[in-house]
Amino acid sequence: MAIFDTSMDLINYHDTTDYSEFTLHAGDIAIFYPDDAHMPCVQIDTPTKVVKSVVKVAYHG
Repeated sequence: MAIFDTSMDLINYHDTTDYSEFTLHAGDIAIFYPDDAHMPCVQIDTPTKVVKSVVKVAYHG
């Protein structure tokens, strides 16, 4: 279950054991939808510069 805070435009997720793990390499891209929790800034081996972009698209379904 997620709790959305409109004043901060932030969703806080609760811990879960239902998740996927994957590794991104140089040139890779990942797209996360509003219901997808993610762990940013996790590194393997050595620190690497990562560019993060947030794009919000209005959806009226």
